[in-house]
Amino acid sequence: MASMQREGYRNRATGLGLVACLAAALILTLAFGGVAVAQQPANQPGFLDAVSRWFQDSAANLNSSLKGTQENLNTLGDQATGAAKDTADSVSRLPNTRVVTARERCVLASNGAPDCRAAAEAVCKANGLPTGKSLDIQTSEDCPVQVWLSGRAPKPGECKTLTFVTKAICQ
Repeated sequence: MASMQREGYRNRATGLGLVACLAAALILTLAFGGVAVAQQPANQPGFLDAVSRWFQDSAANLNSSLKGTQENLNTLGDQATGAAKDTADSVSRLPNTRVVTARERCVLASNGAPDCRAAAEAVCKANGLPTGKSLDIQTSEDCPVQVWLSGRAPKPGECKTLTFVTKAICQ
C-alpha cells in the first residue's frame, strides 16, 4: 500500500511538473509573442486601408473636378456677359440707333407665318425713328373663353397663335 501511495505521488508530481512546464511555455510564448507584435509596424496595409485610401482619392478627384467645372462656368459666364456688353456698346455707338421696348402684333403673311417687319417699323415710327428691325418677339395662344372655362385641352385649330414684337432696334 505504501508503494502505491508513493507511485501516485510520483504520478501527481509528474503531472504537476508537466502542467508547470506548459504554463511556463505559454508565458514565454506570450512574452516573446508580445515583443514580436510590438515590433511590427502599427499601420500595416490591408483591405480596410486600401478602401479608405480609395475613398480619399475619389473624394479628392471629385472635388478637383467640381472646382474645374465651376471655374469653366465662371469663365463662360464672364465671356457671355462681356459679349453682351460689347454688343450693346456697338449698337449704342451707331448714330441715331436705339433699342425700343414695346408690344406690337405681327400680321400673318400669305403663307401663314408671322410677318414682324411691319410691326417693328410701327414700333420705331411710334418712337420718332423712321425704320427698324425686330430684336425680340413673343408668341402666345389666343383661345376662346369657353375652352379655358371648361378646363379641357383645346382642339387643333380652335386657338390662334399670336406673335408680337417686344423689342426693336430702330434708326
